[in-house]
Amino acid sequence: MASFFCLRRIAILETESEQLQLCGLLVAKQVKLYDVIFEFIPRGNSVKVSAVDPISGHEVAIVGDPNTGEEYLKRVAQRKLEYVLTKMLNEEDEKDQWEGL
Repeated sequence: MASFFCLRRIAILETESEQLQLCGLLVAKQVKLYDVIFEFIPRGNSVKVSAVDPISGHEVAIVGDPNTGEEYLKRVAQRKLEYVLTKMLNEEDEKDQWEGL
């Protein structure tokens, strides 16, 4: 049996801390999500946790020990989703910046 959870509403695509990449040519953006849908699927002695950004539809999954606790698994899955979206956003910016040269 799967469980679904949803947290808050809007994804903010603003930088919280700016990092310089590519010798100062590109300022990296960091994604922080405030609305994530979680799905928990028990698999034997582990649990698969999927995190979905409802705005973009992107999904990531982790597998963890159910004894670690639901909040910890949510936090890990959400951080992975934020990492993937940040990486995608910065790769798009990098591509756009190099095309303009």
